[in-house]
Amino acid sequence: MGRYLGAFCATLVVAGLGASSAKADFLIGGTANFGSDPAEVTVKIEDLGGSLKFTITSIPAPGTGNIGDLQGFFFDVNDSSLLSGLSVTGADVTGSDFSGSTRNLGNGVNLNGDGNYNFDAGVKIGTSGMGTDDIQTTSFVLSHSTQSLDLSLVTSPSYFGVRLTSVGPVDGSRGGSSKLKGPGDPFLTTVPEPSSFALLGLGSIGMARLARRRRSN
Repeated sequence: MGRYLGAFCATLVVAGLGASSAKADFLIGGTANFGSDPAEVTVKIEDLGGSLKFTITSIPAPGTGNIGDLQGFFFDVNDSSLLSGLSVTGADVTGSDFSGSTRNLGNGVNLNGDGNYNFDAGVKIGTSGMGTDDIQTTSFVLSHSTQSLDLSLVTSPSYFGVRLTSVGPVDGSRGGSSKLKGPGDPFLTTVPEPSSFALLGLGSIGMARLARRRRSN
C-alpha cells in the first residue's frame, strides 16, 4: 500500500505544479553600487500570464543598514523589437522611457557615471526626495500592446539599474544617494497555488485512511 500511496501523492504534486505562477527574484547591491552610499535592492518579477509584475524593494544594506527612496528602475530586454509596444502602470509610476537607450529620466533620476551605460527601458518612481514621498517598495506591471510577455524578456540575461536618494540608516539623517547597476543573481521558482496544496493535503489524508482501513481488515 505504501507504494501506491507514494505514487498517488507524487501525481498530486505534479498536478499542483501545473497550476502555478512563475517568478524570478534578484538582489542588486555590493559591487553593483557605483554611487556614493551603499544600498541594496531586491527585484521580484512575476509572470501574470501575458504581462509582468515588478516589485522593487529597498532593503537594509549589510554593514550600514542603509535604506533609500526609490526614484528610478532601469532594465534591458532580450527583444528590442518589442520596445515600441511596451507600457507600464503602477500607483507610484511618474514616467517611463522605452527608447532602447536611456540612463536619464530627468530631475536627477539618472545613472550617469561609471561608463554611462544605456539601458533599454527606464521607469520613473515617485517624486524627487522624501519631502513628498518616501518610497521604499513599489510595484508596477509591464505590458505590451499586441504581444504576450514572459519572464525570458527580462531574465535572459538580467541587467538592472536602480537610482535611490535619501539613503541612510532608518533612524539616521538619510542624506546620501546611490546608483546601482549590474546583473542580478536570479533563481527561478514555481509556486503552486493554495488550491494545489489543499488538494495534496486532502489526497494524502484520504489515502492514509484507506491504508489504515485495509490493515484493520
